[in-house]
Amino acid sequence: MVIMGKNYIPSVLPTLASNNATPNILFMGNNAAGPNELVETLSRERVLLGFPKLSGAIYGHVVRYLTGKRPALTLGELDGKMSQRIVWLKEMFEGAGFSVDVSPNMDAWLKYHVTIILPLAGAYIRAGRSLKELSKDKQSIALMFRAMREGFRVLKKLGFPVTPGSLKMFEWLPLWILVPLTRRVLKTKRIEYAFAHGDAARNEMKVLAEEFREIIRSSSVQTPAYDELSQYIYL
Repeated sequence: MVIMGKNYIPSVLPTLASNNATPNILFMGNNAAGPNELVETLSRERVLLGFPKLSGAIYGHVVRYLTGKRPALTLGELDGKMSQRIVWLKEMFEGAGFSVDVSPNMDAWLKYHVTIILPLAGAYIRAGRSLKELSKDKQSIALMFRAMREGFRVLKKLGFPVTPGSLKMFEWLPLWILVPLTRRVLKTKRIEYAFAHGDAARNEMKVLAEEFREIIRSSSVQTPAYDELSQYIYL
């Protein structure tokens, strides 16, 4: 399992490539660009994608994190098939107390995840890196959801289905519901840890923003709200 920020992945690929004894390598982390770099270095047969659904941050020398009743993760094959090794990994993680979802399109799952976290990061920085201030800023929260919807339009034009399906709520729920609901959620401890993690991972956010910028260019979709918020990621 490779569990690290996307900005660190290129530095470990040569080491992973030189290890011929490990047939299965599960990358657990953000990835907007897709698996091509991993496949070119390691071969398609060795690469698996996944993501842990945890909220946490480092405070001094202590890692504080929150999960549900059972920590959850999502994983999948590049072709979306329920292979024998996916079955084995699912059983292994469930035996360790995790709740496991298997995605039929892990690349799309990771791309849509990035369309959520980049506007969140931009809005947070725009509010002075203060959840309290962001929770009071209806304009920034509305801008954040418009940026997410633009990201969805980009990915859908390129043929990536909304994954997981639960994210479709961000498309059809009106802003007059999403904005006040989000203002309330921003005051929870889970969100505090999630934003603290994102704030500590600034270099990774910049790499992801560059990856998604390339995706936007290839789609020719106009993204004014995303453009406005993404500039804050580079501050």
